[in-house]
Amino acid sequence: MPLEKPWNDWYHCNGNTYGTWLPGDPRGFRERRHRRHVNGDYKNPPPPGAHADRLDRSRRLMRKQAVYLNSGQRQVAAQAFVEKLQADKVEVIALAIDDHHFHLLARFRDHRSKHWIGRAKMHASMLLRDAGLPGKVWAAGCRTLPIRDRPHQVNAFDYIIKHRQQNAVVWSFRDAAPESQKPVSSRKLTTNTMPAEPTKARGKPATGTNTNGMDSSS
Repeated sequence: MPLEKPWNDWYHCNGNTYGTWLPGDPRGFRERRHRRHVNGDYKNPPPPGAHADRLDRSRRLMRKQAVYLNSGQRQVAAQAFVEKLQADKVEVIALAIDDHHFHLLARFRDHRSKHWIGRAKMHASMLLRDAGLPGKVWAAGCRTLPIRDRPHQVNAFDYIIKHRQQNAVVWSFRDAAPESQKPVSSRKLTTNTMPAEPTKARGKPATGTNTNGMDSSS
């Protein structure tokens, strides 16, 4: 089945830290590369115990404990994601990272969203290693959902920003741009960085956005 064409090249992407959403998870799951069809998802999970054997096998195959990021590690990871994606000329307008997963709203003009997110994850892993978190940090791959239209984009943006209520580190285009010349430890994102009004923003919207920060062209 061909992928849905995104509106103006925008995608809502999300992924997990290592070991926090395994094949067989009772919340629903997908086999990597869709090797096998699995009924149900997180909105309509499969019956309890339906994939218990698969989950048990997944846990036995894990090479380390599941990774949960503390508040400082979330700061490092979020900063690294924004820095790397912007360095790769990806237009990012919202990012949230909590203890076990991330959400991202960005424009991938070449539609290679998983490639660029992979590079951001690798960069974050390197900085997290330097901050004292060695080994594998992220689960393989990520979910990329094409944005259908302007209302869908706005809803995705609001959904990501609301993760600050769940102790996530949140960044949006309204916040000051990362200063790549400073070490990560000296420039932290916060869990409540969304200004009340756009006029209070500390940084200019990224190229190609209107005063609300999101593409309104058709």
